[in-house]
Amino acid sequence: MHVLLTTFNSSFIHKNLALRWLYVAAPPTVSVDFKEYIVGDDIEPIVQMIIKEGYDVVGMSTYIWNVNETKALINALSVSAPHIKIVLGGPEVTYENDDWFSLPISGIVLGEGERVFWDFVIHQDDTYVKIAAHTFKPIRKEEIAYLEQLSSPYALDVDVNNMDRQYLYVEASRGCPFRCTYCLSSLDNHVRFFSLDYLEKVFESVKTFDIKQVKFLDRTFNAHKQRTIALYEMLDHYQNVESFQVEIVADRLDETLINLIIDDRFKDRIRYEIGIQSYNQKTLESVDRSQDNDRLNKVINILLEHKVVLHTDLIAGLPYEDLDSFKASFNALAALYPTELQLGILKLLRGTKMKSLALQLEYTYNKEAPYEVHGSPWLSEAEMDEIMCVAEGVSRSINRNILRYTIKYLAEYVYDYNYFDVYYDFGKIFKILNLKYQRYDLFKEIYTEYKNRVDKQHLQSVLLSDYLNNQKQKPKELFTGENMKDKKRELVESKLFTQEEVYRYSSLYYDYRSDDTLIMSLYNSEQKSNSVYSINLKENVCKKISY
Repeated sequence: MHVLLTTFNSSFIHKNLALRWLYVAAPPTVSVDFKEYIVGDDIEPIVQMIIKEGYDVVGMSTYIWNVNETKALINALSVSAPHIKIVLGGPEVTYENDDWFSLPISGIVLGEGERVFWDFVIHQDDTYVKIAAHTFKPIRKEEIAYLEQLSSPYALDVDVNNMDRQYLYVEASRGCPFRCTYCLSSLDNHVRFFSLDYLEKVFESVKTFDIKQVKFLDRTFNAHKQRTIALYEMLDHYQNVESFQVEIVADRLDETLINLIIDDRFKDRIRYEIGIQSYNQKTLESVDRSQDNDRLNKVINILLEHKVVLHTDLIAGLPYEDLDSFKASFNALAALYPTELQLGILKLLRGTKMKSLALQLEYTYNKEAPYEVHGSPWLSEAEMDEIMCVAEGVSRSINRNILRYTIKYLAEYVYDYNYFDVYYDFGKIFKILNLKYQRYDLFKEIYTEYKNRVDKQHLQSVLLSDYLNNQKQKPKELFTGENMKDKKRELVESKLFTQEEVYRYSSLYYDYRSDDTLIMSLYNSEQKSNSVYSINLKENVCKKISY
């Protein structure tokens, strides 16, 4: 039997761990390959490859982002190679899946498929495989001890050449300790941990590779304190990994874990995802979440003070959150200035309690993946559009590490700290610009919009602070302002920088916060990211500053 395991990933940098688990779980009597494609790839060459290789079975891993490609491949195969058995799996087809049986498929694996898939393909055992609409089958949960006996799925031959260009997804556990009604993970609240010995073997197996980033798939990395501490100590040994990403519940962190996070060994190597979702307690209770907002803000502030990278999440469209409430939630989080702020729209995912509730409450939403809400009893569709404009402003500004100083400045001097309105207006500016706009065009547009609402010189200085940040070469001049010739001469005389650095590789401007301070952006011949310095020539003091 010749089997192909395949899927469509959202981009090249991602890879599918589920397929790799199925691959290493394959019985020795089966010939198995796995091939990954990207959303948007042409279907016809894939069909021709499948026919040419003579596969008997094609297993497809299905998610909300690849529904269209999966269906297109199924339909194309049914025409060109109707003898091939097609078996689906993945979160998108595990629940409310009767409509998938209108397609020519042989079955849907329900739950974790390391053994289930092969039992069905080889022995026609359909205990955990749905083979027709309107039938009930249980959801499979695999035993961790069995998985640990398999060959590692983390360093397969097909992956070794791209370890430095793709994320390495790692499972330290399966299941989630929480019951958030909008999340599929809530349907598996029995947390099962991979042993620390096994995880150490995983990292040992990849220690000879330069790895861009390890993303832990655990829903709550700090679910078990002592285990979390042990994992930190383990990760410290593997300097071949540039960075790690984990998801944490921040208000549950105690002082021991906070001190680990801000430890110099970890704070620059581990980035954290924090799902806040809302600050409205009634809203949180309605989706079975508990959250200590005061503790949450305190922890976030501590971590940010120590330059820890935090990716924070809010969800628009949750119950009892009207526009005023959502603005309050957004402003509370934005005022903390997290590294990234992901403003997501509620998705009514198949199988979740939230979807059942939303239908009762007459939410309007997209019936096709990704099932985003259009309106709720508390938010009109027009208000949801307003929130989506804010999301556009956020995603294309601070989430791309630009305009941070400008946003802080305008929030204080124009918007009275109403960050929702700041990002709403920025969202409108981004929509005006062509998607392929240059940074110069964006900053000129912002200057034009605000130059008559604040002090022009201050606005120019703060825009320059952002404009010159993270540039690899000296950019097009944004403002033809004050001649800095004398200041450059003074800077060379101060011996803080060489003449070549000052005249060839730097941009110099006044710090809007102090008339005695200059800001210098210094570039280099290797076209690596620039460095930024705060310079007080009166005191002959120079300090490197971070964005």
